[in-house]
Amino acid sequence: MKNQSNHNNGIDSNIIYSDNKNTNIKAKILEPTDDNIRICAENIKNGELVGIPTETVYGLAASALNPEAIQKIFSYKGRPHSDPIIIHVSSVKMSMDLLDIDSDTLALYEYLAAEYWPGPLTIILKNSNKVDRILNANTGFIGIRIPNNSV
Repeated sequence: MKNQSNHNNGIDSNIIYSDNKNTNIKAKILEPTDDNIRICAENIKNGELVGIPTETVYGLAASALNPEAIQKIFSYKGRPHSDPIIIHVSSVKMSMDLLDIDSDTLALYEYLAAEYWPGPLTIILKNSNKVDRILNANTGFIGIRIPNNSV
């Protein structure tokens, strides 16, 4: 069940979603302004979830370094813990603390990133010990990508 209120600009300002467990989740859709992006970034830093667009789908975003926030994604989506979450970054540099790779792998990673990002390519690499096991489904590997979306 969805309850939506619309503004005349066609953007839903408030959405209340009820799932089969009678859990109400309230969301507010914001225009992609600099101020609103800062608000969303602050929410992520504070352990909250934010909906984000990519070139293929909309998804829930949380800090990749916050296991409690990541757990919220699994809970809200009913996603099994055996299904790892892809990490979206804005640059290769942003991903480096999350990875445990040698110089040869780094060279290949940087080549693939330069050639195919931004875009829908997900690169799977060994993660560093900064990544909680909840994020990688206890595999020791994470998927990284830079979506092709200006937001």
